[in-house]
Amino acid sequence: MFEVYFYTKLKGANFLDIVKTFIYGVRMDASATAYIAVIPLLIFIVNWFVKGKGINPIWLKIYTWFCVFCISLIAVVDLGIFVEWGAKVNFRAFDTLYNSPAESMSSTASSPIFLHLSIMLFLLVAGVLLSLHVLDHKFVKPRVTTKAKIMLSLLLIAVNFLLLRGTITPSPINQSAGYFSDNQILDLAAQNTEWNLLIIPSRICDPLQPL
Repeated sequence: MFEVYFYTKLKGANFLDIVKTFIYGVRMDASATAYIAVIPLLIFIVNWFVKGKGINPIWLKIYTWFCVFCISLIAVVDLGIFVEWGAKVNFRAFDTLYNSPAESMSSTASSPIFLHLSIMLFLLVAGVLLSLHVLDHKFVKPRVTTKAKIMLSLLLIAVNFLLLRGTITPSPINQSAGYFSDNQILDLAAQNTEWNLLIIPSRICDPLQPL
């Protein structure tokens, strides 16, 4: 959506350059996805070890749709912020909004509200429809031994943690992972917007991040 919205700024970029934004951005996308998957993963593991029917699957739909709503909203806010500030949305942008709301609102007053709301609605509807066809909300419990459950649960947690950090080195993934071009707009397109909002909390909470 970022590239479609700012297609006029991509003049001079060829098809391969556009493809590279997805290739170089996949690690950041996976990291953002891993953050979102933490809660469902932990609930699935706990539900797996509990005997009986377990948790009503409706909670996963609600959680998924809430995430889709937040992502759609952030994507639209990102468009407006980039137009006014020339930067992707991040934690500092919301910090500025909190500390200087009047200044922040005046800087985005010229944004095309109807267009942005239409984009958000499109992203929201598309996300919900895709979730209904892609995700299994039933949380079916695979029937395996307790030992296998423990081993598989540890494996799932380890894989998710590795994806979340984006690397096996002591230093976690950072914004430079998406840099590949001299064209700034291509580098910004490769960055995951939701990940940008998680970068500061992830640095605070990451026990492997060197001080």
